[in-house]
Amino acid sequence: MSVLRERGDHGIHYVDGAAVFTPDEAADLMPDTLRPDNAGYRLMAARLGPQLAAVADAR
Repeated sequence: MSVLRERGDHGIHYVDGAAVFTPDEAADLMPDTLRPDNAGYRLMAARLGPQLAAVADAR
């Protein structure tokens, strides 16, 4: 990403999806260890929503 930004592409943003859940939350909210259950998706929306909105507003 830093290479793209150095070359003038400022339209790319990174959100660390791995940081959405703590290990304990992931164990509880991702029963198949691949994707969250409904409660997990709600928590993802609550945590990622503000970051995604900030990116959208910056455009």
